[in-house]
Amino acid sequence: MNEGAPHPSRPATILIVDDMPANLQLLVHFLRSEGYRVRPVTSGAAALELVAHIRPDLVLMDVSMPEMDGFETCRRLKERPEMADVPVVFLSALGDLLDKVRAFEVGGVDYITKPFHMEEVRIRIMTHLRLAALRRDLKEKCRQLQQLETIKEQLVHLLIHDLRTPLSNITAALDLLAGGATAEQVKPLAAAREAVFVLEHMIADILDVYKMEIGAKLVNLKECSAAEVVTQALQMAGTLLARHRFERPEVPLEWRIVCDPALTARVLMNLLHNAVKHTTPGTEIRLLVADRDDVLRFSIQDQCAGLSPEDERRLFEKFGRLESVSSGTGRNASGLGLVFSRMVVEAQGGEIGVRNRAGSGCEFWFTVLKPQPPSSSALQ
Repeated sequence: MNEGAPHPSRPATILIVDDMPANLQLLVHFLRSEGYRVRPVTSGAAALELVAHIRPDLVLMDVSMPEMDGFETCRRLKERPEMADVPVVFLSALGDLLDKVRAFEVGGVDYITKPFHMEEVRIRIMTHLRLAALRRDLKEKCRQLQQLETIKEQLVHLLIHDLRTPLSNITAALDLLAGGATAEQVKPLAAAREAVFVLEHMIADILDVYKMEIGAKLVNLKECSAAEVVTQALQMAGTLLARHRFERPEVPLEWRIVCDPALTARVLMNLLHNAVKHTTPGTEIRLLVADRDDVLRFSIQDQCAGLSPEDERRLFEKFGRLESVSSGTGRNASGLGLVFSRMVVEAQGGEIGVRNRAGSGCEFWFTVLKPQPPSSSALQ
């Protein structure tokens, strides 16, 4: 069985490969005095046989040896998977640049020219053992991150595929009940239906944020009508705004934008939902669309308690918590809805933000690019 990586309580094992007994004796004595475990061999063949049973933490390799030189020995060592990350430091009287280049080509990490000073050998061994330990730690952390990413992916798919079916069943049951509901039952059924609607869109936001975080291409840009995007967003919102005084503009049909229409409608719907969530029923929520040079600016104005400067900075962060300016009490942000909105808007080349309005309330806004006019060269 191979010896594993060095443990803080166990000294590192160093394999010395040198056909000169005097060199071996000198290095063995010095390295043992430094607290290392030393395994000396006098040939490349012996080194290959030894690593089949003992995995060293570092190899000191002479170059000029009969039958199999240090370069060939190193190349064969590196062919073994368990030796791939073990640093090999060459010790040689050959100081030619080509020899040094070849040493690195076959897998060496350093080259010390004889005659050498023991202090130099000590420092270089310490350096490469530390670097090897850092590489092992980094490799282990990468492995752990990959495991966490796998777990995250499994949880995302669990949410998407295992939650959508029961939510669809709940929706169907609520719609069925609503058909024969009494006047007293209409309001609680509508509230339950709205809660299901929110959950469905939360699931969609989770999936899409995850996709964008791993680099999937989610946004498909095309030219479309701004009025159609607004209409689609309001259709998605359904009765979400029923308990508020809602004002919307008449968006000119000739106003065109370049975006992903479905995703942009979801951004607009998310901002509307955010306004509903943090305002009192009966207050005013206003949707505005303005033509600003090369962009259209969409904004939602509400009459919430307002945001602190810290809240404004953290608002679009993942799972942020906000604090009400008036009460000072903590409240949840809109989960991943605003994170999703920021990622979509920025992927489309726009900007998104929030500001406190004079008097009371907040304004959430985002911009979408307008189609670029044909260049003069294209018209010629």
